Amino acid sequence: AGIRADVNLSVNTSNVKRSLDRATNEINKIVNGISGRQVSFNVNQKSFTQPLGRITQSANEFTKSLEASNARVIAFGLSVSIINGISDAFKALVVEAVRFEKTMADINAVMGISNEKLSEFGEGIFDVAQNTAQSFNVAAEAALEFSRQGLSAEDTLKKTADAMTLVRLTGVSATQAVEDLTAATNAFKETGLSTNDILNKIVAVEQQFAVSADDLTSAISRTGQAAKEAGVNFDQLNA
Repeated sequence: AGIRADVNLSVNTSNVKRSLDRATNEINKIVNGISGRQVSFNVNQKSFTQPLGRITQSANEFTKSLEASNARVIAFGLSVSIINGISDAFKALVVEAVRFEKTMADINAVMGISNEKLSEFGEGIFDVAQNTAQSFNVAAEAALEFSRQGLSAEDTLKKTADAMTLVRLTGVSATQAVEDLTAATNAFKETGLSTNDILNKIVAVEQQFAVSADDLTSAISRTGQAAKEAGVNFDQLNA
């Protein structure tokens, strides 16, 4: 059997319609508010400046540390340079001392004097070097060359002082100064001229004319013997 039933449902939609209308109005208000004026944002500046301040402070501290480190490196470099300079000076002093002792031993081998006389002779060489602004070893080398000529210790010191003066005036080596003065004195030894007399005469001419003492001593040492044989005295040759 078939059963048929007709059911009529009555639904109240008024509440639903009002909720939809209210939601629509709220959305329209929001949209109209945004489109009608600029949107402003409030930013908390401290959130940015405080970290930057901390970064700047850290950078300054790092700079100070770097400068201090650089200063320490420079100071260390200067200290090392000074220490190395002192060390090199001591090494040079030792080398010069050994060289001087060897020269003095060679002089003693030629002269054959006592240790006491050799000590006095060494002090005399120091005085000559100091008075003529020359090194001790340069003066000792000149003294060694003169000692080989059979001179006494006193004459050797006098001639060494003259040779060191010639070295200072002309810039020639000690050996060359000894050779030039020796050649001049040997050529005119009959006249009794000493190395000091010859040196003074040469300096006098140098100061009066445009000629150097080096050129004069070199010329006199080469022509002295020929001038003597020709009857020319030292003053004439020097002139």
